[in-house]
Amino acid sequence: MIALASAPKLVMTESGIMDTVMHHMISLLESRHPATAILLVYALTLFLQVFISSASAKIFLIMPIILPVTQALGLSPNLVILAYCMADGFTDVILPTNPILLISLSIANVSYGKWLKWTWKLQLVLLAVSVLVLLFGGSKDAASTAAPAVSGNDGRVEFLKGFGWDVAASPTETGQVRIPESATDVYDRYNALQKSQGYDL
Repeated sequence: MIALASAPKLVMTESGIMDTVMHHMISLLESRHPATAILLVYALTLFLQVFISSASAKIFLIMPIILPVTQALGLSPNLVILAYCMADGFTDVILPTNPILLISLSIANVSYGKWLKWTWKLQLVLLAVSVLVLLFGGSKDAASTAAPAVSGNDGRVEFLKGFGWDVAASPTETGQVRIPESATDVYDRYNALQKSQGYDL
C-alpha cells in the first residue's frame, strides 16, 4: 500500500511536472488567507480516508506535495501534520471503511447505525472544534513564520546559525557561469516555457 501511495510522487518527479503542480497550487493559494491552505489539507485528508484507510499510505501520498506548498505559504510543518492527524483520527471513529471500528462494534454487539445515532452530535462538535483549532493555528502560524529580511553574506550566515547550522563565513568553492552574448533557439524555447509558469530568465 505504501509503495503504491508513493507512485504519484515518482511519476510527477520523473515526468518533470512536480514543480509545475506546486507552482500552480501556490499561485492559487498565496492571495488567500493562510488558514485556507490548512483547512484544505484537513478536507483532503477527510476525503482520502474514505478510499485509503491506512494512515501511513495517505501520508506518503499527499505530504511530498502538501508540505512544500504550505511551507511556501508561511505555514509550519507542525501545523500541517496536526491537520493531517486530526482528520485521520476523526474519520477513524466514524467511517465504516475503518476495519478496527467495525470489529470493535461487533465485539460490543452494537450496529454501525446505532453507533452513528449515538455519536453523530459528538462527531459534529469534534469537527467544529478541530476546524476552530486549525483556523487559530493557521492565523498565528502565518504571522510568526513570515520570511525574515536577510541581505548580504553575513546576514545569511547569521540566519543559518540561528537554526544551529555551522556555516563558514567565506565560501569553500566558487564558480563562474558564462552566458553567451547571443541566445540560441534552445534558450528562447526554454525561456518561453519559464514565462508560461510565471518566470522570466
